[in-house]
Amino acid sequence: MMVLRLKLNGCSEAQVANANATCHCEICGLTVKVGTGRDQNFASHESSKAHQKQVQTAALKVQAPEEPLRKKPLWPTKMLDLFRRKSPSLPATLHLLVPPPLSTSLLSADSASLVLSSVSLPRVTVNDDGGTAAIIEKLVLNAAAEVMLQQLWLLTSRLPDTVPVGTPEDKLACFQGNPHESLQTGEDAWETLVHPAPVLIGYNEQSPVITQYVRWGKWGMYGFCQWVEVCLWELKVSTELLEAKLNCLCDVMQLFPVATFVDGYPFGGRSRRILANPEYEIACNFRFREV
Repeated sequence: MMVLRLKLNGCSEAQVANANATCHCEICGLTVKVGTGRDQNFASHESSKAHQKQVQTAALKVQAPEEPLRKKPLWPTKMLDLFRRKSPSLPATLHLLVPPPLSTSLLSADSASLVLSSVSLPRVTVNDDGGTAAIIEKLVLNAAAEVMLQQLWLLTSRLPDTVPVGTPEDKLACFQGNPHESLQTGEDAWETLVHPAPVLIGYNEQSPVITQYVRWGKWGMYGFCQWVEVCLWELKVSTELLEAKLNCLCDVMQLFPVATFVDGYPFGGRSRRILANPEYEIACNFRFREV
């Protein structure tokens, strides 16, 4: 057993007799002034908390000596450097995750699964020629717009027969037609068309009020869906800006009873007559655009 108690090693009689005599404590690595008290003064140092702490530390090192540090092999670093110098190439095909739904409470579980299961992105061959980031960004934006439109069309298609057919006098009738015709040269589509539009569809109004605006047909939700589609695909309006504005209208449409679906189409008296006209063939007929 190692004895850690340190005696007055290295102290001469002349040093002990001297009132300023000092001795070195090897455990603490300190020079202790012992003066004429000699062993008593050094014993006081040994009983101090600082010395005892150093003794315990030394004892632990004796019982469990530290293992020598092992040098890490150099090959992992070299391999990582190799990957850093050359950017990884993308696979021949890209499968991107579909963005989240338009609203967390927008669709029921069945309807949401119907929408998301119909979403697929085209297989795109990507060459690592510096334009990869732009292509991926375009794919993501197209996917977000596609999901938004599909959910809007689906909500429109499932409106029940109790919803009236729109007329030119209805509030949503202003969205019938091509928004290009309302846009002058040099005007910004968002500031001129889309930003003021939410007031017309009940933005910041209560649900019972917005419910009165919902209509079938080209003077109603069908015309509105086409209007939104042109804004997204042709006028390049941001999906994030438009999504926030559509939430109130879509949440209200979610409250309507769901029409019965047969072969992907709402089945009912008025629904069958409207869908018999190709102009109103809107339900579940989602179009995908190539990049």
